[in-house]
Amino acid sequence: MTVPHEEEWYKVELYDAPNDCTINFFTDDIEDFQRRRFKLKNAEPDTVQKDRATIYDEKDFALSNTYFGLENAEGFKNYLHADELELHFKWIRFKSNFARVAKVKVLGLTDYLYIDGKHEFGATKILGNSIMARVGDKNFDDDYTWHDSPKIFAENSFASIGYLPSFFFRSERKLLNDMFSFVLSERELSTLFQNFTSCIDREEFWAFYQVLKGYPDSPSKIWHKQKSSVKEPPGVCAEEKKYRERIEKGFYSLTQDFFKQMFASSLR
Repeated sequence: MTVPHEEEWYKVELYDAPNDCTINFFTDDIEDFQRRRFKLKNAEPDTVQKDRATIYDEKDFALSNTYFGLENAEGFKNYLHADELELHFKWIRFKSNFARVAKVKVLGLTDYLYIDGKHEFGATKILGNSIMARVGDKNFDDDYTWHDSPKIFAENSFASIGYLPSFFFRSERKLLNDMFSFVLSERELSTLFQNFTSCIDREEFWAFYQVLKGYPDSPSKIWHKQKSSVKEPPGVCAEEKKYRERIEKGFYSLTQDFFKQMFASSLR
């Protein structure tokens, strides 16, 4: 357990253009944060606050070959897969904020689907005004293909350049209670990953569905066709509706128990 101590920290307020809102992140090295951040696309000037932060405790978690759910604002849920996932949590007080924050490093990050008896993996995209930097030189931003193994996306890897907000507490007592009782869960991973990615969107599901059903075009070609055309092929809307009904009823995914087992077995 870490002995509580003070450090010089910074609270960085970023403007998230896609969602027209501001998001707060934290760092203990503002020069490194800003140097690395302005290498990212869509980076804009940040509002920075400096103060002495109290560090109450920190914990590390490492997971391998793990699956976890990601849910959007509409309640739609899909799953992500990570070859390796490293998380470094800190419980801090910054000004009047009591918070649990985390640095994230994820190797081999993919979207995951299980449909009609098939396992399919696609490269997860980093969205918004992010603080996630790519690890390595391989770039999958324009890759919308799907494969029966995540191995092809093993280099789709990212690391946060600062601490992502995990949870804010109303008091020091609540922070301390959480510090002693905290257990890493799928819900916690979903909260962290919502800072920089999202559920697969409608067009990507549509493209994948057509490929799965034997349409001649590749996923990439179908994706770009749909981005450039407002017309939908005959019958696709009806098929998509049936597909979504299956998803909502739970036929599309493996059982929740399976994913709980997979998540638990990935902890090491």
